[in-house]
Amino acid sequence: MPRPSKYPEQFRKDAVDLVRTSGRTIRDVGRELGVNHETLRNWVSAAKRAEQGPAAGDGGAGGQVSPAEREELNRLRKKVAELELVLLAFSYRTLLKLSLPGSTALPG
Repeated sequence: MPRPSKYPEQFRKDAVDLVRTSGRTIRDVGRELGVNHETLRNWVSAAKRAEQGPAAGDGGAGGQVSPAEREELNRLRKKVAELELVLLAFSYRTLLKLSLPGSTALPG
């Protein structure tokens, strides 16, 4: 029986999304999230394998997105990924601070 994962499923999905949309390297994202880069690489590979198949594609509406819209989508995806990374890092750092002995309240 495989051992339970140290990382929640949603965290792994979010980390894979950040790698894909942020334009940053796996090593950089892994360092920021505190995840070994090889572990993160495995998550990205597994997600890619899971998505491949007859329905794989860009998920668009039949290729009806104009080049300007595609560019805007890419820009917004990168911005969202950056903001998600900042939020995720802040959340984990806050949880870490709260787990330290003597911490009784949120930092203010």
